Amino acid sequence: MANNLPTELVERILSFAATTNTRTALAVCLTNRLGRRAGHPILYHTLELPGDDGDNNAGLLPIRMRSFALLCRTILGSPSLAIHVRDISAYVHDIDGLELPEAPISLSILDRLFRNVTSMGPAGIECTGNWLSSQYQIAFAAERDRDAQASVQMSDTIEPTFAPEVYLALLTLACRRIRKIHVSGPTTLLLRPFMQLGTLLQMKLPGRHRNSDGFSSVREIHFRKPAGKMETNWKLQYVGQALRWPSVEDIRIDALHGGMLRINALYGGTTTPFFGPEFQSTLTTLHIMDAMTPMEDLSILLPACSRLKSFTMSWSNAYDAYRQRQWRYLATLLQEHCPLLEKLDLDLPRAENLQIISVGAFPGPGVFRQTGGTKVNNLGIGSLHRLRHLRKLRVPSIVLFGVFEDVEERDHDWTLPELLPSSLEELDVLCEGKEFTDHDLSLLDSVGMDSLRSVTIRNCFRNQWISRDRSGRLTFQPGMKLRNAFR
Repeated sequence: MANNLPTELVERILSFAATTNTRTALAVCLTNRLGRRAGHPILYHTLELPGDDGDNNAGLLPIRMRSFALLCRTILGSPSLAIHVRDISAYVHDIDGLELPEAPISLSILDRLFRNVTSMGPAGIECTGNWLSSQYQIAFAAERDRDAQASVQMSDTIEPTFAPEVYLALLTLACRRIRKIHVSGPTTLLLRPFMQLGTLLQMKLPGRHRNSDGFSSVREIHFRKPAGKMETNWKLQYVGQALRWPSVEDIRIDALHGGMLRINALYGGTTTPFFGPEFQSTLTTLHIMDAMTPMEDLSILLPACSRLKSFTMSWSNAYDAYRQRQWRYLATLLQEHCPLLEKLDLDLPRAENLQIISVGAFPGPGVFRQTGGTKVNNLGIGSLHRLRHLRKLRVPSIVLFGVFEDVEERDHDWTLPELLPSSLEELDVLCEGKEFTDHDLSLLDSVGMDSLRSVTIRNCFRNQWISRDRSGRLTFQPGMKLRNAFR
């Protein structure tokens, strides 16, 4: 009976069912040829390499590593399946020092398989083959070290188990129509082989066409921070290499860790060996959360992002964003290297905002108050007039107007017309206090200036807000007593 159903009908049924349960697709794939043809695109749409399970991780990891290897062998050996993959979600385990089973796939099989699923040509195959051989030597040496510690004689014929980042790189290479990669893990160092292969291919084959391999077709990559893994942070010198991928448009990084300038200074140049020679990325969206990186490090990242249209960045609670930020420097970088920017969203941690309110360290504009400890003098972002395409701006008020404990350091009392480009349509200001000041409320009167259609102000906890549109209509947080805001 199933053989008489139109393929389109089966595809529609599976598309609906697979949104909640991919086992449905698997069951249909096992029924007959029609079911297999209709179910495979859904079943293999997303490849998931499971994450950390805490105390149970040590027991499950050998099983998972064998599953990773088998999945890699299946995808590399079946180009008809590889073309269905659009999304890979992977947790990169740290296998250092763990006893693992023999790999169910040999180096020779891997070498033969990846040649069949790519269209990179001889140069690309040679580049990937050399990379794979080097990873094999690393895995083989690690296996010998483990056996030596256990006083076990290792046979030269036993195939060592590759690290999960190697399987991730091979899967990405084989899935020529992949669009998204979501990766997480306990440490950014584990990503080195994965990012290295993508960089090598782009440097050796800069003109290769899209869809010749997965690295050339990925459009979105998300470096995620696993729940409960406070030590996880993504180092800029590794995740930044994704800028070189020829089709990448969207990069999202949780817990970015800096230090690039210190590395760069060792080499005495404006570019680092991690990024290679100067280049321009296809990136249009950059989203960085919980960053622990100095502003200067962005001078390594942003010059390659001339097509950037959306930039979002927030800093971690553990980072002193008030005393070490150089907002004027960031504005200069964006205006020089990202002229097409349409959306800019900057944020500081709520905990720091609460601390600032409790100690009363930051007075309103034009007011000087002496406080103990180091004085805070931070220039605001300054004029953004050169960002002629900027339409949406969301920033803390101290980023707009600066903060000065030493009145002699104040350079200028900025007004919004001096700060904002004429193209701006939406302004969202994150204020310093729990209650709105007269200065905060006066920002609402800027609606109608040039292209500005709406202005929103939020308190330091982000739980109260007031917005005014071009018609003068006020909207506010439900339950908020608006009359108290204007008293």
